[in-house]
Amino acid sequence: MKARLSLSFDSGNESMNGGKRMSREDLQHLIDLAKKHKITEQERDAQIRSFTYGNTRLENESITRADVDKAVDSLKSSELPWEAKK
Repeated sequence: MKARLSLSFDSGNESMNGGKRMSREDLQHLIDLAKKHKITEQERDAQIRSFTYGNTRLENESITRADVDKAVDSLKSSELPWEAKK
């Protein structure tokens, strides 16, 4: 089951979820579901690109997502030193 959720935990602060607050039980249920989730290759690739973009952008504001995509694709198509066949 895949679902996109906008969550707000009942911390006593104003909710960002249209006034609806999440109970501790609902939060625990979502945590339990997340623990069972097996990340797909597509999700892993998206995480790598997002992490790379975010961290690189902190150091160099001229970096674009296209730059990151090009670099990641280039690395994926080349043999990395630790993957070299002996």
